[in-house]
Amino acid sequence: MWQLLLPLALWLGTMGLGRAELTAAQLRGLQVALEEFHKHPPVQWAFRETGVNSAMDTPFPAGTFVRLEFKLQQTSCRKRDWKKAECKVKPNGVSEGQRV
Repeated sequence: MWQLLLPLALWLGTMGLGRAELTAAQLRGLQVALEEFHKHPPVQWAFRETGVNSAMDTPFPAGTFVRLEFKLQQTSCRKRDWKKAECKVKPNGVSEGQRV
């Protein structure tokens, strides 16, 4: 039984969404969520998105509603520098899951 569960778990782990699979509205929603996250005073370090668990678009007459669940990982930069490319993810840094 265990021989079957391990490949299943590995396969399920690879089924997550990558950035390339996100629609334009979802990418914009992710960007807005990151900007809002870094505006909060308790946040001192920059965080980088490390994965998207789920993404869903719901069309409405007024526009598109986007629901995202993604993972954030602490970087070595302060929050004012969160957009810089040289901000590398800290391996043992704080990680958070966000739902928007």
